[in-house]
Amino acid sequence: MIGNPVLYKELFMRMRLRQMPLGARIGIGVFVLACIALCYGTIGKVLIDNPTEDVGRTAWGWCIALQYTLVCLIAPVITANCITQEKEQQTWEMLVFTRLTPGEIILGKLIARLAVVFLILALFFPLTLFCWVHSAVLDTHVAGSSRLAEFLMTYAVIVISTVFFATFGLFASWQLRKTLFAIMLSYTFVIGFLLIGTSLIYIALQSRFSDSNFLVKCPLMWINPVYLLYYAAAPDNSANSTLFVIYGLLCYVVGTLVLLWRMVLGFYRFSYDDDDAGVGAGAGLSGFLGSLLPFGRKSESRPPDGTADSHAGDRPSGEQSVANAD
Repeated sequence: MIGNPVLYKELFMRMRLRQMPLGARIGIGVFVLACIALCYGTIGKVLIDNPTEDVGRTAWGWCIALQYTLVCLIAPVITANCITQEKEQQTWEMLVFTRLTPGEIILGKLIARLAVVFLILALFFPLTLFCWVHSAVLDTHVAGSSRLAEFLMTYAVIVISTVFFATFGLFASWQLRKTLFAIMLSYTFVIGFLLIGTSLIYIALQSRFSDSNFLVKCPLMWINPVYLLYYAAAPDNSANSTLFVIYGLLCYVVGTLVLLWRMVLGFYRFSYDDDDAGVGAGAGLSGFLGSLLPFGRKSESRPPDGTADSHAGDRPSGEQSVANAD
């Protein structure tokens, strides 16, 4: 995978840093460093001036919420143009006809785009770790092992969610032809369905059940990003909250593997026969839903009735007789 040319191209050529003027690169670097320094300085000063467990806990929650918000906004869209951009620039067919396997192409593009998100998370990791240590050291009511499990579960939710959201964005880019449609579908799934849709369905079902633990036991809420992060970062010290996080992570892992399996299995089928994938949002959505089935689309397409012999009258009489005899 290290020698994958697709991965190398996405990492070192798609960034297009060499095409930027030197002043623009310096300005971007200074701006990013200034934002990071401001964030570190502000939170660090608050923690030093207020050495209490509650302040550390609040800072820890804000750091986690900020990172997960960036994940939900960046991860789906950062891979939504991986393949559609190749199709729009008419370079996708050349990539398909190389000796690279479907797995190398798909994983190369996915890992290269995930590297950008993981770089952002790595910039926030020291600050998040400092906040967590500040909160864990001053907390005398909870055992250190419980706080460590809380830290590990929280980052497991962030990392696995990042991979799942990015994989879905790549799947939408592989299925559709236009980048705009892929971005719309990715945001509709992550924000419209996983975040808002599941919450609305839960509110509608809550009135029909009197169980106080219905939120934890409802399978639909296992895939809700907000509740998944909440129960990982602030568990209620019960077995149900731990199972909630475990079931949610299993759903994300299985969903990621299914999407990757579907892309690798039907790679060539969808690489050539995608004439109806970019007609419109409705047609793209119907084709996307059909692609989830193993035989949702056919690899070969028949011409309309009568088109095969539409030019039969233009042939010489001898060729027509041979065609009719055949």
